Amino acid sequence: MIHLDHISRKYGTGEAATSALSDLTLDVPAGAFVTVVGTSGSGKTTLLNILGGLDGDYSGTAVIAGKNLKQMNDRELSRFRNQVVGFVFQHFNLLEHLDALQNVALSTFFSREDTQAPERAEEVLARVGLRDKLRKLPGQLSGGQKQRVAIARALFSRPRLILADEPTGNLDTNTGSQIISLFESLNADDGLTVVAVTHEEFLFKNATLALHLEDGRLVNGQNP
Repeated sequence: MIHLDHISRKYGTGEAATSALSDLTLDVPAGAFVTVVGTSGSGKTTLLNILGGLDGDYSGTAVIAGKNLKQMNDRELSRFRNQVVGFVFQHFNLLEHLDALQNVALSTFFSREDTQAPERAEEVLARVGLRDKLRKLPGQLSGGQKQRVAIARALFSRPRLILADEPTGNLDTNTGSQIISLFESLNADDGLTVVAVTHEEFLFKNATLALHLEDGRLVNGQNP
């Protein structure tokens, strides 16, 4: 699913240049559950951005789901991000004036061609345990419910890879544990590959691979 070969990413130029990732090589099979830990500035979010096709200003080779990201044009990358990858963030990024169903189907909100969008949105909301919250606005939902809506939105286009950046960062420990259990279920039952950046590695008891980044370098990658 993921093949990274000597990936390096720098920000800035000359003496002001800083290295976010340095010579990172990594292989992750389909169906894996990967956690990424490290201190602030260690390169975790940069890694996710590269995996998701959001950052192409790197050296080395990144092949995701058989696609060499460097060889793709803007339209192909957009399709890749929409169809192959689902993104979940620490901040839920929901539109307050749209209900849960509309937030999940946001990518088709202005399209009249996808007549199955509401049905699909309802399906994924049911999958994350929110069948009874379809018409609730974000302001009417708890933090955990908002994150479930965000996860449903990530599932909407049937991705093969879920990238989660601190998905429990804004949640209390109990709610965070429930969200982790949901990710584990999506991995085990739905076969999704999951890569999750986290400061709470202890919550991810069933991860198949734990990566530790320090100063942009992979210092540990092992089964927990």
